[in-house]
This record gives sequence, C-alpha cells and structure tokens, in this order.
Amino acid sequence: INTLSQFPKLRVIARSTAFRYKGQNVDPQQVGRDLGVRAVLTGTVAQLGDTLSVQADLVDVERGSQLWGQRYNRRPSDIFAVQEQLAQEISDQLRLKLTGEERQRLAKRYTENTEAYEYYIQGRYHWDRRTPDALQKAIEYFERAIHKDPTYALAYAGLADSYNVLPIYTRVRPAEASQKARAAAEKALSIDDSLAEAHNSLGYLFLRTIQDWEAAGREFRRALELNPGYATAHHWYAVYLAATGRYDEALAEIRRAQGVDPLSLSINRAVGRILYMARRYDQAIEQYRKTLEMDPNSSAAHTWLGTAWIQKGQYSRAVTELQKALQLSAEDPLAEGLLGHAHARAGQKSEALRILNALRERSKREYVSAYALAALY
Repeated sequence: INTLSQFPKLRVIARSTAFRYKGQNVDPQQVGRDLGVRAVLTGTVAQLGDTLSVQADLVDVERGSQLWGQRYNRRPSDIFAVQEQLAQEISDQLRLKLTGEERQRLAKRYTENTEAYEYYIQGRYHWDRRTPDALQKAIEYFERAIHKDPTYALAYAGLADSYNVLPIYTRVRPAEASQKARAAAEKALSIDDSLAEAHNSLGYLFLRTIQDWEAAGREFRRALELNPGYATAHHWYAVYLAATGRYDEALAEIRRAQGVDPLSLSINRAVGRILYMARRYDQAIEQYRKTLEMDPNSSAAHTWLGTAWIQKGQYSRAVTELQKALQLSAEDPLAEGLLGHAHARAGQKSEALRILNALRERSKREYVSAYALAALY
C-alpha cells in the first residue's frame, strides 16, 4: 500500500479501509465491486519458527480470475525484501510502465529495523481510530519505533500527526501539542525531505495552529506531488481549501480522499463538515447520517449533525444529537458548548446560561475551547 500508492497511474485503497476486511471470509470480486477497483490482492502471513510464510494472490475483479499468485518463505528479517518483491511483481502484472525514479521508490526502505517497522504499523493503526486512548497508544508506538531507529523519518511523521490531531480528541492544549508536532515534522524532513507524510504533517500544523495559509497550501501540494495516492494529504488539503473559502475545490479534493479511503470515518466526517461550511446543510445532514451508519458511536458525527440541524432551525433535533455526542465523548466541552448554543437559539436562555457557567468553571481546571464559549455568547 505504502509503495504502490505513490504512483499516479494507480488508485490504491488506503490501509484503514483495506484493514476492515482483515480476518473475514470475503469474496475478492465483491470487495472489488464494493470499493470500485479492478484488482484485489489477498493473502496470508504466518510465522512458523524462524520461517515467515507469505502467500499473495492478485485477482481480476471483472473476470474473477487469478492474475498472479506467489508463495514466499523467508526469514522474518527479510520482510522488507518480500515487500519490495511483492510491489515489483504487482506493478509488472498490472503492466505499469514505471520511470527510473518510480523504480527507485519501489526499492526504497525507510528503515532496516523490523521491530521499528512493526511499531510504526501499529502506531498508524491506532492513529486511524482517532479516539483519546488510541491516540495515546499511537504516540507510544511511534516513540518505540524512534527508539529502535532514531533515523526512521516515517515514525517522526506519525508522531507529528498524532500531536496534530490530539487537541481535537482530548483536553490537551493546542499550543502544547503544536510544539511537539512541529519538532517531529521538522525532524522527519531533516532526515528525508522527500517524505510526503512529513510535508503533510507540517501543512496541517501551518493550517490549524500557525494559520500561515500560504505555507500550508505549499506543504499540502508538495505532499500530493510526492504521493498522489495519500488519502490524508487529500483530506487535509480539502480542509485547507474549505478554510480559505474555496468550497467547490474542497469538495472535489475530499471526494478524492474518499475514493482512496472510502471507509475512513474521519474522511467521511470531513465530507459532511465541508458541505456544512459551504452551507449545503441538507447534503451535510445526509452525509453525517451515512457516517453514523458506519459507526453509530461517532461522537464527532453526532456533534456536527447537531450543528447542521441548528442551521436548519430544527433545535429539538439538534439538542438530541448533541446530547448523544456528550454521552459518547465523556462530556466533551465543544459538544457541550454547542448544546448550549442550540438551547440559546431555541430561546431556552436559562439552560444556555447554566451550560455557559459550567464551562467557565471547567475552564479554570482544564482546557476548554474558546470556540465553545464564543458559540454560547
């Protein structure tokens, strides 16, 4: 996935969507049709003593026929060689005409330490989940990877991404997290300036915390130039475009992210958020409902669905959604502030003031977003 997604001639489904099928008894043709792809790679990995056994099969979705299949028996320390060979075999079978630079990418290794690599993969798995506990685990795994290989640029980029989104899902102050995010992103780029993930991390930092629009756009475009199939780069670039008022471009970009990673909750929520920012409230409501079908326990989807109902003047519906968000997110101050906002819009001033006073008291003990208080005022 990491290697093949870099090639502009291929649309490769992202890890977070592909891994939804792990451990299931699935029909490759049905998976291919569900995801809108022409070929599906299936396989197994098993370790027996000192032997790593990898079986891989490439299936043509339209015909249901096997394009190629191979079994590899190697030592665990040879896992990188197996991955390189797999990527090469697949590119050959798909008849990709690769440039010299693209062939170099096929053989590029970001670390020689297998333990560091395993920690990195586990870190990305937890980062994709986007819950407070999962993000803390992601940070731990990325730090373990760095401890095993201090020159592992991808691990620093993963660490930067974790700190970038940490204030959204936890009570960590943005200023505190942004310092750590910037240090990790810049360290990654000092090791490998051609790393798309690190440019994307820095772009997000410029967007959300520093608010240097020109620098943010430059970093996102560089990330997409280096890895056109990187879903998170399309996602965050879409957020940037929406933040600068370019809604049609933002929607086109977030649809590209969705095409690469259709089952990502964060990307599906972002589709709804961008529709909301473009004031397409009915479409935003429809998108948030689809997201909640994927995960009924997504507190963020309930929160932003509630805000869309506020804009439609459906205050009782808004209150219901925001109360669900609070039940799921351990009294998230943002959801609580928006709940107060819904009460205020409905003319329930005493309830809104009660929530406002409670949030002001909480802000003396912990971080409360100024946005929540501003919405209430």
